[in-house]
Amino acid sequence: MPAPCRAFLATSFALALAAFSRAALVLQAPGAPVAAGEPFTLELIETNPSAAACAVTAPDSLALAVRDSAGRTSTVTFGAGSAAAQPAVLQPGGFRSVTLRGAIPAGFSGLVVLDATAA
Repeated sequence: MPAPCRAFLATSFALALAAFSRAALVLQAPGAPVAAGEPFTLELIETNPSAAACAVTAPDSLALAVRDSAGRTSTVTFGAGSAAAQPAVLQPGGFRSVTLRGAIPAGFSGLVVLDATAA
């Protein structure tokens, strides 16, 4: 059984994914520990903080840099699937959630950090 990892995501994706939409983007990690090599989901939440409606398009996939407490590094690609990543219009104050699926590489352990800005 793979060693459990704690995924740590504390940053907004507003800068890293600004090319996809005018919406503010946040990536939410699962609340429970994640096992290396096992699939898990992240939630990409797109919000519209502006006073006007805005068009949003989530990516079909999202590459994240990953590193663990032992210094191992890699890149992980999380997929949303083409159906989940369909364009939408968010009304002012509106939001939507897109589920991304991926896995921490086998062999990673301890505190694991996923970073969208470095991928």
